[in-house]
Amino acid sequence: MRVGVLLLLAEESLNGYEMINEAAERSGGHWRLTSAKVHPMLDQLAEEGLVQLSEESGGGRQRPYELTPAGRALVDSEFAGITPPWVVHAPVGDESEPQQESAQIEIQGPSAQFQEVAAQFTAAANQVAQVGTSEQIERARELVAESKRNLYRILAEDDPAPQSS
Repeated sequence: MRVGVLLLLAEESLNGYEMINEAAERSGGHWRLTSAKVHPMLDQLAEEGLVQLSEESGGGRQRPYELTPAGRALVDSEFAGITPPWVVHAPVGDESEPQQESAQIEIQGPSAQFQEVAAQFTAAANQVAQVGTSEQIERARELVAESKRNLYRILAEDDPAPQSS
């Protein structure tokens, strides 16, 4: 969510309510932010000096947030080329996004490809948690636990071909 909020603010100043609506609209309703999560995140980002309340819109209750220079630098250096959460969470059946998404994956490399799939896995797991039956949720929990163990096994494997100097 942190990356998504920063990427949204990189495009334009938004208040929390507008961020919630943008996330839902851009993802076809599949990436849902809540004010209970957005506002604490904005407070945290403000404490870190990455965002601030915009002075342009006066002192109203729904003042938009904007990136600070430090926030802009972070987005430009760390998030350039990253696939935004609203694309990751977009419906799979959308014909325009997957082509664009796969082109980004080819450019980004193996680590980014892994992160993309991991984000999609998380979205699927969240959907099971929200709408699944008790039995489906239990089966999904077992699958996630097994997947986690397998990931750690991969890291524990010895490098089969050590580099010689």
